[in-house]
Amino acid sequence: MRDKKTKIEVGYCRMHISSSKLFTIVILICINVINFLGAELSRFNPIVLNLLQIELFIIYIFVLYVSIKRYGVYSIKTGFLLTLTLFSLNAVFFTVFGLTDFGDTALGIQYFTWETKTKMVIIEYYILFLSVFYSIALSDKVETKENKPLLELYPNDKAILLWARRAFYFTYSFAILYSIKYALAVLNIGYVASFQNGVTMTGPVNFVLKVLYNIFILSFYLICSSEEDGKKFDKCGLLYISCMAIHFMQGSRAAAIIPILFVLIFRYEVYRKKFNTVAIGIFAVLLIIAMQAMTFIRVGTTFDYGGLPDTIFNFLKTTASSLNIAGYYYQYRDLLNINNLPYALEPIVRVVSIVLFPDIMAKGQNLEMVKMRASLNHQITYSLSEEYYLSGAGVGSNFIAEMSEFYFPGVLIGSIIFSLWIVFVSKKIRTSRFIRYFSALFINQILFAPRAEMLFDSYTFVKWAFFYVAAVWLLTGKIHLKRGIHGVMEGGKLDNAVGGTYG
Repeated sequence: MRDKKTKIEVGYCRMHISSSKLFTIVILICINVINFLGAELSRFNPIVLNLLQIELFIIYIFVLYVSIKRYGVYSIKTGFLLTLTLFSLNAVFFTVFGLTDFGDTALGIQYFTWETKTKMVIIEYYILFLSVFYSIALSDKVETKENKPLLELYPNDKAILLWARRAFYFTYSFAILYSIKYALAVLNIGYVASFQNGVTMTGPVNFVLKVLYNIFILSFYLICSSEEDGKKFDKCGLLYISCMAIHFMQGSRAAAIIPILFVLIFRYEVYRKKFNTVAIGIFAVLLIIAMQAMTFIRVGTTFDYGGLPDTIFNFLKTTASSLNIAGYYYQYRDLLNINNLPYALEPIVRVVSIVLFPDIMAKGQNLEMVKMRASLNHQITYSLSEEYYLSGAGVGSNFIAEMSEFYFPGVLIGSIIFSLWIVFVSKKIRTSRFIRYFSALFINQILFAPRAEMLFDSYTFVKWAFFYVAAVWLLTGKIHLKRGIHGVMEGGKLDNAVGGTYG
């Protein structure tokens, strides 16, 4: 018997959710309420906390199975679940099997109290609620109303793609050269010290190389937003990864890994292409060894390879330190620098800070920046260890920890909003040129939210949006603003769309 459908209006979309799945959502909410009460009991009985962790492990395995079955291993949703485990949930799961415990000795701080650890686990439950929310409830077909589609920039695709290809291949060697010079500059002053005062590369040659490097990135983004052939995109993606991989030289793991993950996910979401699972597994193991070696190298020690199992275990253990951010915040929130702006909104106003205070923002980690920015990473690191912060080091951030500023209601609401954002990007990356142009920024932000901020950097968004508009204007002489994706410009009139032409 078919389930009765329940219609839910969300913005411009109408979602059909079966009654059985709606019932599942209600059950999940009740489970979270029970878990919250269990957290209070665990203050007096640590066994309750262990039971909560085991339950979390079981729920997560179920959610991951649902996501892989419905969306695939290379989808944005599954990618988020995997990075969530990598950066946070590993710490919880390891305690289930007695392999390790919460805590990070980077700042010389002792392990968290039982109360703090419990709150951290409950926060992770809300993350899992968000995961189940979009894996079960939002997996139904989403129908977009034709009379209220999104407003997007719609350039001449053929002209843009032709220019982007030529610029991409022409600037490739220059982008490689700039990446190498930048990596050497970082190595010269040290990886951690590069965050202390920033990295400056002056001179006309470096300026020209930086411009060509930005054109290389811009042309790749334009190729992503165009109707590029799948095989040709694979070639461009491989060259893009090879250029970004040079960041390994300077010790930046994220800057080198993000492009690989982006290309894997983009080619699956847009072209439905997958790699051989065995090949990906072998590559992942080699990548883990390389990243572990880099961790030792960039802090001034030598890499002692103690065997593949130990290397993988140590990697998973160290990357899971992001969960500690929630513990730091709960346990030491009274010590943090007071700032009226919520932590989650700091990336949105960053572009204003860069425009109004360019000197302070360019200096790296200093006292002035701490007073001005509401970044949870800066605030926690400085408040817990001023010397550690001023040396250029940091403990990172966590998007759930940012929402913890508004306690559990904030985490719950923020999680639902974040899940809707994931669903939106997953859907629009196939139909919207504008979303595909920014897909590198959006996908990277989603994947690294468990290790970084909840929202993407407004300065980066504004910068690449400006480059996009400028490129379209220079190459086509005008910009078409239109609603929907079916409109065609004929004789100066926009057919089958609502909007106008400006140029």
